[in-house]
Amino acid sequence: AQAKVLLVGVGGLGSGSLPHLAGSGIGVIGLCDPDRIEPSNLHRQTIYGADEVGRLKVERAAAFAKKINPGLTVHTHVEPLSSANVDRLVSSYDWILDGTDSLEVKFLLNAACRRHGKPLVTSSIHKFEGHLLSVTPEGPCLNCLFPEPPPQGCVGTCAQEGVLGCLPGLFGTLQ
Repeated sequence: AQAKVLLVGVGGLGSGSLPHLAGSGIGVIGLCDPDRIEPSNLHRQTIYGADEVGRLKVERAAAFAKKINPGLTVHTHVEPLSSANVDRLVSSYDWILDGTDSLEVKFLLNAACRRHGKPLVTSSIHKFEGHLLSVTPEGPCLNCLFPEPPPQGCVGTCAQEGVLGCLPGLFGTLQ
């Protein structure tokens, strides 16, 4: 009940993570995502309904989490994660989950978690495959695998490439 978890991205991966986080007894969950619900994402963003299209994801995700655990405190951050806010957000939570499809954000989170001594669980999905990486404060990190971050756009997003609908839910649950 004392734990605080920040979930960055409440799309497909976040839709897999959030129900289990909310039901686990965690006391505070932070949700960071500037996006709105779109009909083309509903097949993989299963915490949202067609009647919520156009609404802010963090607001609807917060309401969803509160239905599971009414005693849960949810903080919504309707902003993209950036170098301007990453330290403030990461330092406020105990664990960080990365559910984004942005390589830039993944590396920002990795660096901030290292600076603040916070564990990071990051996941990526692409078409029919997924990857999961847990980074502990004292262990190897994303930069150990990729000393030079890959260029933006080297891998297409779910919207560009498509994705098997159940894959984000599976990897979000693993997170």
